[in-house]
Formats: sequence, C-alpha cells, structure tokens
Amino acid sequence: MAIKDIRTYIEFCMVGTSTIAKRKELLSNHRSKVLQDIETLKTNLKGVEQKLDVYGSKKAKEIIEAQRKFVRHEKQEASLSNPY
Repeated sequence: MAIKDIRTYIEFCMVGTSTIAKRKELLSNHRSKVLQDIETLKTNLKGVEQKLDVYGSKKAKEIIEAQRKFVRHEKQEASLSNPY
C-alpha cells in the first residue's frame, strides 16, 4: 500500500467507526492491486523457471545456441543491428 494510502487509512481509523465503509473501500482497492501483483509475479516466476530449466538441461548449450541463431536471424530480417 502506498504511504499516502496508509496515512489515509490511519486517519480513518483515528476518526472512528463512521469511516468503516471508507476503510473497507481502501482495503478492497489495495487487495485488488495485491492480487494483480501476485499474477504478475507468477508470470515472472514461470519465465525464470523456464530459463532455469534450460540452463539445467544436458542440452543447455545446444538450446541456447539455437535461440541465439533464431534471434540473429530475426534481427537481420528486421534490419536491426547486432552489437554482439
């Protein structure tokens, strides 16, 4: 939760029970953001796990060389420079 929102939440708490609906809304919005962040992290983790699988493979060198060859070809087709 952003510091601004934490401050707002604390202010609502200090006011009393009349702000319960506002606190609930603030926390509900935060929950939605946290759930979105979790989905992003899950996607990122899948990518990391896929790379670790490649690096842990007995054929890691062949797989990586094939990927590099593919990327070089794609760059040539798109007229992009290859700095490596």
